[in-house]
Amino acid sequence: MKENEIDLENFLLEEYARLKTLEEEVRSRDISNSCDSYEQQLVLFQSIAKALDYSKNGMDPFSQRKFAALTSKSCTQYIHEISNKIVDFLDEDELEETLRSVLLLALWGTRDPEYPFQFQLGKTESENENMVSIKTRRKSFDKSIGISRRQILNNEGDLEDVVNLLIKMKDNRNVVAGKSRSNPSRIDIVIDQVGHGLVADLLLAHVLITNNICDIVRFHTRAYPCGIYGATIIDITGHIEQMADPQKANDIWSVHHFGDALRQHVFKGNFEFVDDSFWCDFTPFWDMPDHIQERLAGSKLVFVKGDANYRRLLGERQWPLDTLAADVLSYWPVPVCALRTFKAEIGCGVSVEAQSRAERDDANWKVSGKWGVVQVGGDISGI
Repeated sequence: MKENEIDLENFLLEEYARLKTLEEEVRSRDISNSCDSYEQQLVLFQSIAKALDYSKNGMDPFSQRKFAALTSKSCTQYIHEISNKIVDFLDEDELEETLRSVLLLALWGTRDPEYPFQFQLGKTESENENMVSIKTRRKSFDKSIGISRRQILNNEGDLEDVVNLLIKMKDNRNVVAGKSRSNPSRIDIVIDQVGHGLVADLLLAHVLITNNICDIVRFHTRAYPCGIYGATIIDITGHIEQMADPQKANDIWSVHHFGDALRQHVFKGNFEFVDDSFWCDFTPFWDMPDHIQERLAGSKLVFVKGDANYRRLLGERQWPLDTLAADVLSYWPVPVCALRTFKAEIGCGVSVEAQSRAERDDANWKVSGKWGVVQVGGDISGI
């Protein structure tokens, strides 16, 4: 990096750290006002994008940090583990369990890109056998990759609702197999961050397309870099190319195979990428503009990723934590599934019992990023 680029990045990081500190101070005094400094952060990133004329030259002052997150030891190992199980993820007999696994990966991928995933690598004796069952390998994979259900705080019924919804979509498509479809079936993902989270999103999309659950996965991203690790379209295509290129993927066949499969989804039009400044905003989602509603219209399901987007789902309001998520999210024009790890003291859909359980294990559970929710809203009955 050039010296002036380093100075700029250092300045931006210092300013970001200052605003984060301010947010923590405000939260300690009055949580209802925590959005003030959050809005300041978003305004800061908007100002940076304008100053750098991002819409014309695409200069991302955080590109080095994002690349470091993607190529970190933890993320590299994460990609390797996922790539080794791609074939298992395409076994129709295990589709329900596959969907649970990839949804949980997408959930826990919303932790910070620098979060140290605890891998437990190394095969057991049974895993070394050639005829080991997919179910045995899957359990080992879930353990090694850090998939956990214990730290999901809402009723697991929502996770099962999403799995059942996706299975129903596949069954409905099988009924009309061989007939022309005037309207391609689509699932949308509102992207959050690069690194582990984005890799998990790409895996989820790959499983949806390859298992014939939908025709198109549409990724919605920020129109400019908003947050040090906030993903843009350039970041998504960059992640795909990093994995697809044998040299960049350390010549690991399974990683290259996964990356090439993702690349083919792009070439065939199964992946769509749409950016918008709305996703960089702090407007509550119930005030989403007409063009965003029109863009989401017709989606079978929208996955909303990450803490910042979740806070907008709730309008940055301090709902009682045990308020039903389905009630809060009922305004959505299409079915929606929120995948969020707690990084701010705003939430819903967490029972008093679940709150007590989290509190016993982690005094900072509301902000530690170690606890999550899978929550469904909108009308899913008509799918």
